[in-house]
Amino acid sequence: MTAQEDIEFCKRQLALVSRTFGVSIEALPESLREQVRVAYLLCRILDTIEDAVAVSLTLRESLFDLFNECLKSPEAMAEIFETQTASLGESSNPDIQLCA
Repeated sequence: MTAQEDIEFCKRQLALVSRTFGVSIEALPESLREQVRVAYLLCRILDTIEDAVAVSLTLRESLFDLFNECLKSPEAMAEIFETQTASLGESSNPDIQLCA
């Protein structure tokens, strides 16, 4: 994806996973909007992992560790993280799509 495609993905996903924060973030000055949007979505990924009732505590902890590794080395870890988060729920769920 290009940087612009990444930005558009974040905009779309924000609207799908949080109407309340989406409206608030869009009301921010343009110079802050993108950073706050991305920060919120990163936190939303962690929240999705935390709230997943169908996964074990061990898997949840592993996903938190993988998330940290993705931040350090996204190219190396993104596919692994995507594969592991598939167990969180239906792939049509916007929160699961965000994790992927």
